[in-house]
Amino acid sequence: MQSSFQKQIQYLVPEAENKRFLIAASGGLDSTVLIHLSHNMGLKFGICHVNFKLRGQESDEDQLFLEDLSQTHHCPIFVLEKNAKVYANIHQLSTQVAAREIRYQWFKDCLEKENYDVVMTAHHADDNLETYLINSFRGTGIKGLTGISEKRDNIVRPLLEFTRQDILNYAESQNLNWREDRSNASDNYLRNVIRHHLIPFFEKREDDMQARFKTTQNNINRQNDLLDDYINMVFKQVVKPTEDSYQINIKTLETFPHPKTILIELLKDFGFSDWDSVYDLVNAQVGKFVNSSTHKLVKERGFLELFILKNDEKKPITINLDKLPKTVSFPEGEVDFEIVKNFDKTESNIAFLSKDLLKSQLLLRPYKIGDYFCPLGMQGKRKLSDFLKDEKLSTKEKSQVWVLCHNQDIIWVVNQRIDDRYKITDKTTKCLKITYFK
Repeated sequence: MQSSFQKQIQYLVPEAENKRFLIAASGGLDSTVLIHLSHNMGLKFGICHVNFKLRGQESDEDQLFLEDLSQTHHCPIFVLEKNAKVYANIHQLSTQVAAREIRYQWFKDCLEKENYDVVMTAHHADDNLETYLINSFRGTGIKGLTGISEKRDNIVRPLLEFTRQDILNYAESQNLNWREDRSNASDNYLRNVIRHHLIPFFEKREDDMQARFKTTQNNINRQNDLLDDYINMVFKQVVKPTEDSYQINIKTLETFPHPKTILIELLKDFGFSDWDSVYDLVNAQVGKFVNSSTHKLVKERGFLELFILKNDEKKPITINLDKLPKTVSFPEGEVDFEIVKNFDKTESNIAFLSKDLLKSQLLLRPYKIGDYFCPLGMQGKRKLSDFLKDEKLSTKEKSQVWVLCHNQDIIWVVNQRIDDRYKITDKTTKCLKITYFK
């Protein structure tokens, strides 16, 4: 494994012997092996760690373990202590997303302040397979199946060629010690369910599963490269950049096969999600438009024009429920809509509503002064401003509140409370599940 690792480093980082590496480490098996391999190769490196304060004493023991490891290998260690749950609450994020934001910002800070060249993370082949499956289940395009990149900017992942078993075998052969995170044994997370149950199920029935997956992903990456090249070629013929917009020539667009797919590829990075409405603009009247969370697409004579939305131009988003499931993006995140058979008590970021009562399209818009609704579990109408005050939202948090409306009724204060009039009852025949993601 050592020789394969050295070849991978030389491939990913030319003149590696002259570079300073920062190893992102948790104290677990993977990052401990990465540190050991880097030391044996003679790389100049430091250790970068974040103590998220999520597991009490165990988190502190992880930090102490890495501090001891840095002394063993005579390398510096840079530690950030930051409570991920507190950060998540302040920024209205999931704990996992909050931890990721904190971690990668810490990498960036350490690179700049401590004068390092490259960050190394310990992602491996099993992580790549798990990510592929997660993206497949959540709904993705070809880009979402290309996997974890070996190199992006100044971050490299030299262990992607190795499986978790390869890494474990190496650690045991070298008599290494490492820390175990007990949360990795829990099935509360989709990744862990895939890791503990789904992948072992297939591995028992398929020989060389990892090799086959690698072949599949290599094929997908080649196809994605071809798609990117094709879209770049089409872009030059179809799109005209102006000082503050892009103009998409409709007549030229329609000379290509599959114009709707091309339009999706051209606009996929601009926050749009209701692609039927976007493509309907091609044949719409002049002046019609569709907003994403960040951009406006307007029908003009002979072309579609794409603008960046200014802060005061972020418009309500119309949502049709005739084609589900669907995901809608807005400035504060995304909402997923789907029909389900059952519902359970859940967190505030998930709403279950009676689909039977929703006879027209919905409107997602920012909260405004004067809004009323009937909070679930309360009698009568309340001013939304009073409700938010009782929920102890800060001024900044109030400015980020959006509401989902049906006709003139607010049916859900997003990530807060549904309206009592639209709750699930014994008479409900169709249940609409709406999930908010920051």
